Amino acid sequence: MQNHPDTEVKFLYHGNLMTLATSSTLFQPAPESVGRIYGPGNEAKHKLYIYGHLLDGQLVLSLVFSESIFKSSRVEQLGEALLAALRDLISDISES
Repeated sequence: MQNHPDTEVKFLYHGNLMTLATSSTLFQPAPESVGRIYGPGNEAKHKLYIYGHLLDGQLVLSLVFSESIFKSSRVEQLGEALLAALRDLISDISES
């Protein structure tokens, strides 16, 4: 396998969670946040993680980052730009 430089951003898509949840009577998605993904003393491999999944037919994205690297306001701007780009993409597809 070739050596590739580590990326600074990692995108992880977990699929349709309702499909997984409705196939079991034991597990259902919880409405609350899962909380911290990495402990404050742990070093993340990437500077920014974007987690995505479908829930009730809607795409849910979570941006996880270190506050020692990024300001919350900057990541919020990135999230808003990502949302705008996705809306443009959907609009372009709908018009085709």
